[in-house]
Amino acid sequence: MSANSELLIFKKILENTSEAVVITDPDGSILELNEAMSRMTGFEREEMLGRNSRMFKSGRHSHDFYRELWETLTAEGHWEGEIWDRRKDGSVYPKWQTINVVRGESGEAVNYIGVSTDITVIKEAEEKLNHLAYHDPLTGLPNRMLFSDRVEHEVAGARRTGALFAVLYVDLDRFKHVNDSLGHVAGDTLLVQVADRIKECLRESDTLCRVGGDEFAVVLQNLEREENAGMVAQKLVMRVSQRFEINGKDVNIGASVGIALYPKDGVDTDSLLRKADGALYNAKEEGKGLYRYACGDLERVNRSRLEIEGRMHRALERGEFVLLYQPQVASPDATPGFDYGLQGAEALIRWQSEPGVFVCPGEFLPVAEDTGFIAPLGDWVLLQACRDAKRWEDAGRPVQVSVNVAPRQFDTGDFERRVAGVLETTGLSPALLKLEVTESGFMRNIGRVTDIMNRIRALGVTFAIDDFGTGYSSMNYLNRLPVDCLKIDQSFVRTMNDGESGAHIVSAIVSMAKAFGLSTAAEGVETFDQLRALQEFGCDLIQGFLISRPVSTEDFERYIGLS
Repeated sequence: MSANSELLIFKKILENTSEAVVITDPDGSILELNEAMSRMTGFEREEMLGRNSRMFKSGRHSHDFYRELWETLTAEGHWEGEIWDRRKDGSVYPKWQTINVVRGESGEAVNYIGVSTDITVIKEAEEKLNHLAYHDPLTGLPNRMLFSDRVEHEVAGARRTGALFAVLYVDLDRFKHVNDSLGHVAGDTLLVQVADRIKECLRESDTLCRVGGDEFAVVLQNLEREENAGMVAQKLVMRVSQRFEINGKDVNIGASVGIALYPKDGVDTDSLLRKADGALYNAKEEGKGLYRYACGDLERVNRSRLEIEGRMHRALERGEFVLLYQPQVASPDATPGFDYGLQGAEALIRWQSEPGVFVCPGEFLPVAEDTGFIAPLGDWVLLQACRDAKRWEDAGRPVQVSVNVAPRQFDTGDFERRVAGVLETTGLSPALLKLEVTESGFMRNIGRVTDIMNRIRALGVTFAIDDFGTGYSSMNYLNRLPVDCLKIDQSFVRTMNDGESGAHIVSAIVSMAKAFGLSTAAEGVETFDQLRALQEFGCDLIQGFLISRPVSTEDFERYIGLS
């Protein structure tokens, strides 16, 4: 084959290669290129021929980058990697380039051949995937993973400089009520607006992240004083508590904030995040709409909660939980110490850790709620109470037993089946079982909870709203819920004699219940004055120390004459 034929073939290959090809002399001057090179760079062929390939430098790479490139090329005769170049219009772009050395007979470099592929689309896809991996798609804020990285970076920097910084955990109050009442789309809109408001309270150097459904986190950099973190937190709480407008409706929520300081509360990421989370829990426990700093006392509380959680599991296995029963009697017949007018009894769980030693319900029930242990514990209460009630029924002394249901029990997905299973296992008449649900319990997801309650009520079981008046107290839901009784919270009963307002509230609840065809039960009745007032108002059932304290199963059976 002649030299001219070989040259023609070479040019044909060069012209039909989709990758950009450029050939230079040893000094980098461009000798030949193909059309793909023109399309990639925007330069015409004549604008590149004879010029040095440095004309494409983007300025994004350091001197060391090019030095290493040439060292590799000289030593190995080949280099491959990602490089950024500049087009004719001034824009920079990434490409994947392979450079090979063409050597002469004596081994010297005669030419360099560069073959390139524009990888802009690939890099954009990588950036999108990276953004999705480290950012919240709704608000565009960094997510939990990136937040942890930011805290670690801040810790590393503070170790070198001795700077003070803070980690804030922010949890929205009453957000779930917005989701349940207005829908998730409205909830998402609210979250975006909340993120914008929190940003208004921060500096450009601070970091805001969304780390959960309605949870945000903040890193406050380079604080001059510890109290500055509290000032930011207070500003944030006040800003979020202001009215929002969502789809033409006014929405009011709040925020609780937990603060951990570096290095006071920890010198590593895990400690700071744990302390901030604990401080947030403390803020919510104290009434929400607050900010709290982390402290040693809170750390001890958290350790105590972990200890209680572990002990609860063992206690259930060892049979350390017991039930007490407090009588509920008809108001006109209520007589202290006697079972006159007995209508039912409320089952109350107690933890007897050792003979004669009881763990206060206020210590273990909140932990059980937070950890989800309330579901198996609630199953045990339901089964034991129905067994006892069945024994009384068989003995000819039927007593309707009231069992408290925690909100999480509705979240298990099979609560109706478990209630039906207990009734079948024990053989108890369904009418002798009353389930007491708090207002917050069904307001978490009123539609789903109502469906579950309707199916359970179809079995013959009745429902009561416990602690009525302390939550939403909406006539709208009273008309929708399959309830039979309103339990007037003892806080209202206790204040009936303190002034007219307390008595008016109780009277109004009784009247409202009658309007809806519901019965009423007053709990926490301790004085004859309270009893007489409740009788005058027409309250149906009385429960409290005046009639009887909660008693053991054996004492309750003596109370109703079975032993």
